[in-house]
Amino acid sequence: MIQVLGVLDILAGIWLVLLNYDLGGTSIGGLLAGYLFIKGIFFRDNVMSYVDIVCGIFIILLMFGMHTKLIYLIPAIYLVQKGIMSFF
Repeated sequence: MIQVLGVLDILAGIWLVLLNYDLGGTSIGGLLAGYLFIKGIFFRDNVMSYVDIVCGIFIILLMFGMHTKLIYLIPAIYLVQKGIMSFF
């Protein structure tokens, strides 16, 4: 189960980069943002869950057209490294 969440985190991180460059679909971005919200609320006793919620909000902002030059890399790298660490 943890590996499935890790794969979804990696996918969310990659999709975050794609959304920043207008290459990803907004429907999948909405699903991944919803996944991060639900996971953040479900595991809210952990501080990292609040970071997941912030990453979900950032994906929503990217879907509505807010693009950044380098700031998008922070949540993207966070999600990808967290997903990779779930395999160890």
